[in-house]
Amino acid sequence: MDPRILVGCPVSDYHEYSTDRYLDAIRKINYSNYDVLLADNSKADDFSKKLQERGINVIRIEHSDAPKKRIIDSRNALREAVLEKNYDYFLSLEQDVIPPLDIIKKFISHNKEVVTGIYFNHYPGLNEPISLAFIETGIKGYGMRTLSDEELNSNRLLKINACGLGCVLIAKEILKKIKFRIDPRFDEFDDMPFCRDIRDKNIELYADTSVKCIHLLKDRPWSWADLDPPRNILKLKKT
Repeated sequence: MDPRILVGCPVSDYHEYSTDRYLDAIRKINYSNYDVLLADNSKADDFSKKLQERGINVIRIEHSDAPKKRIIDSRNALREAVLEKNYDYFLSLEQDVIPPLDIIKKFISHNKEVVTGIYFNHYPGLNEPISLAFIETGIKGYGMRTLSDEELNSNRLLKINACGLGCVLIAKEILKKIKFRIDPRFDEFDDMPFCRDIRDKNIELYADTSVKCIHLLKDRPWSWADLDPPRNILKLKKT
């Protein structure tokens, strides 16, 4: 039997603008053995009710005024669901990330514990979106570099050092060892601590550059700066 996958992410009515496209995409994933569970951390219950009316399994997370806390609480609730229900993998797929329909089949085919797809995001000080798959530079003053155009277009599996959590398959065995968390030493969300924890345990992280997702950045009616102070998660070197 194909491995059991739980697909989900923290959600809220902040991303209601992307929800129709997101739900349509995850329902059409070309894979036979997956379930969907979303963790709603909105202030009110209205958004959860809308999702449930559309046949989506939802768990309610207590709202916090701190965006990082509500995301961590949501992601760890999904982690617990993976472990309690004995899923083989968790596909962390953010509410504004639209995947190719063969995403799970491609990820599973690699037989790796952690595999990310490719999507892009905006960061302060950079004029264009960058891929959320990074490699260490070893250059003084820079922690990571983004994948080069050649790497992004290679359609190959590449070993990387860090990635976002917007489109990543994580094996159950990893979630047994690692919880999602915030590192108070840095101005960042939970993606970079998760990747550092993986590397500290000598676990390899990969990017499948053939899995390219749409990130609905331009449709956002808000910016993260409105919700949380601007952040600089990495010292990035543009390639």
